Amino acid sequence: MSVSDTPGRENSTLALFLEVWRRRKWLAILTFAAVFLPALTIVRSLPNVYRATAILLVDRQQVGEAS
Repeated sequence: MSVSDTPGRENSTLALFLEVWRRRKWLAILTFAAVFLPALTIVRSLPNVYRATAILLVDRQQVGEAS
């Protein structure tokens, strides 16, 4: 059943989207997988290059002389 066969739903954007999804869902799923899986593989294979460094400054306490 297509959108044009259903009375009152000819102008429904959701109905049109659902019909397109039913016809093209495997194309959309395969396209997503074809982009996502290689990207995931590349990200997982990248080395950890971030290194944090810190400099700790220790300032000795100055005690005044008692007079």
